[in-house]
Amino acid sequence: MWRKLRVYFIGVGLGLILTWALFLRNRNSRDLLAWTPNERVMAPLRADDGYAKPNQYVCWLECAEITSLEMKQLVEKGKVDFGESQPRQEPKIYHVEVLLEDDRELWGKFAIAADSSAALTEIGITNKPLNCNCP
Repeated sequence: MWRKLRVYFIGVGLGLILTWALFLRNRNSRDLLAWTPNERVMAPLRADDGYAKPNQYVCWLECAEITSLEMKQLVEKGKVDFGESQPRQEPKIYHVEVLLEDDRELWGKFAIAADSSAALTEIGITNKPLNCNCP
């Protein structure tokens, strides 16, 4: 009985090692998780042309004291909050959040149309109201 179990576990172990060596080694974790809802929403935002910025974009950044590098972090490391998003309307509105190094939580709302074109519609810092007079 013990011999059979030992042979079985050796076979499972060799199978796991072989699977890792053939499929998982030297792979990007983003590629492995491309099928998840978060990655499917964020893919159009991370594309080469990215997302369209409104005319008030620079004013929003200055008002909220956000840098362009922090906006880049929002797109690269952000997580979609599906509870705050509106994916059943057209265009779909997704609420994306990221925790910055200085413990501020940056959020942005992106509108993604049926042709996968994306546009930034709103940005802000959680628990910090914006009183901007942007045109």
